[in-house]
Amino acid sequence: MTDNNDKFGLSRRRVLAGIGAVGVASAGAGLGTTAYFSDQQSFEGNTITTGTLAIKVDWQQRYWGAQPDVRPQDYATKDGAPNYPYVNAFPDDAGDGEQDLGGVVYGGENAVFNAAEIPACCDCEDGEYYVTYEGQSYCISPIVDERTPQEYYDDDRDEVSSRFLDIQRDNTAVLFVYRQDLGDGELGEPRLFFVLDKFGNEDGGGYASFEIEGDLTNVNWESLDWEVEDDPGDSSDDEYSIDSSVATADWIWGDNRTDGGVLGSLTENFALRIDPDLNGAAELAGGGPNFDPDFGTGVTRLVILDGDADTDLVLESDLGGPMADDDLSDIVIHSECGLDMEEAGVSFGPNEESLIELDDVKPGDSGEVTFSLHVCDNPAYIWAGATNIDRGSGDLGNFVKARLRLVPDCMNENDGFDDIASREPNGGPVFLEGSLNDVLNALNDEAFQAVALETADGDSCFAPVVDSSCVAFEWWFPIGQEGVNVAQGDSVSLDLGFYAEQCRHNDDPSQTD
Repeated sequence: MTDNNDKFGLSRRRVLAGIGAVGVASAGAGLGTTAYFSDQQSFEGNTITTGTLAIKVDWQQRYWGAQPDVRPQDYATKDGAPNYPYVNAFPDDAGDGEQDLGGVVYGGENAVFNAAEIPACCDCEDGEYYVTYEGQSYCISPIVDERTPQEYYDDDRDEVSSRFLDIQRDNTAVLFVYRQDLGDGELGEPRLFFVLDKFGNEDGGGYASFEIEGDLTNVNWESLDWEVEDDPGDSSDDEYSIDSSVATADWIWGDNRTDGGVLGSLTENFALRIDPDLNGAAELAGGGPNFDPDFGTGVTRLVILDGDADTDLVLESDLGGPMADDDLSDIVIHSECGLDMEEAGVSFGPNEESLIELDDVKPGDSGEVTFSLHVCDNPAYIWAGATNIDRGSGDLGNFVKARLRLVPDCMNENDGFDDIASREPNGGPVFLEGSLNDVLNALNDEAFQAVALETADGDSCFAPVVDSSCVAFEWWFPIGQEGVNVAQGDSVSLDLGFYAEQCRHNDDPSQTD
């Protein structure tokens, strides 16, 4: 096709909003069984209304032209890379078209985290860190002290064990973020502390292993190190390592002793995934020439300390003993949290009225927008729909193919036309597929409730935090279709939106006609 000006647009009025409007749908002030709360993504007004149900939506858009040198708008290259497919995203603090929040990249082949793990619903204060563990979330402050990290760990240290007793806990693995007070309101770079057991605990002793992964574009692993290694070298069995992507530590200690270490320094903005293996699940469990495999009580608790709180944040309170298989869930710590599109000043690219705005689309082109949906506060049903649909002459919509599907764990592996057009979707249910016109017909609904979505497990009710899921809207323009020239100059536009409604007191959409 030549001399065409095809346009494929999604209006910013309806596509996404930071929270959208939370409405009360019942007339009885909490009485009855009608739909109590609902939420829909809308751009009209861009206001935030307080409520007990909200969905937050972020996205990543990619586009592949038919030729290697065909690139969308001004997002042509990154560091000279040809056919750079990233058009726009939210959040995108770096402004390079790829999703990132505070410098932590959520996507791409080198990222540890994906869009499902963007901390969207949280409201931690500046200077706090966002922690998630087994579907629960917390805000913590660092412990701040005038001493260097090494001095803080080693203060009053004898030749074997640390004695900062206010931090130590009997039979407990303690984690916290530490920042040195440099004076004049300045803080040193963050460090991650690990403290195991309490000096003088006659029933102490145990085994622990921790593996720490980070966002590789943000944490400079070449400068990251175990700044404090408790009992390193030939004097003990403790082991420490760090490579291009993972830091690990394995500890073994006896009664009356402690163990631990300090990982640092981290950059100001970071995200870390920490895999704790305690007691029998630890790497060194049962080992060491001077240790009885059944010594002591082992690690019974796992806690994180909050520098501004009087009580410990207890993640596990009743672990199984020295040789129990305590292979625990990951702990994730983010330095940034919360999505606010209005505050962020979301940029949609050259045309501020549309999310998708691609001119000169040709056969062989393809693209997709992956939306990640974060349910806040209450379990919710979610629907997708479209309104204000303008098919132009209708010819382009007949030739372009489209699909709406779930992307489990937000791992969208499509890589251009051949992948989207020929490969089966990777692991998620397909809600709609066919010509673009057919898909738009099925999505057409003024209330954005045309298609009920479901999780990767087939549930129609999305749980807060746990079921942050991605939905991909994919399109491709097949090559070699007969009569395709009639689509020259045609365009398609629509408003795509999402609607959420609390599960409690409302009908399950999968059980209704």
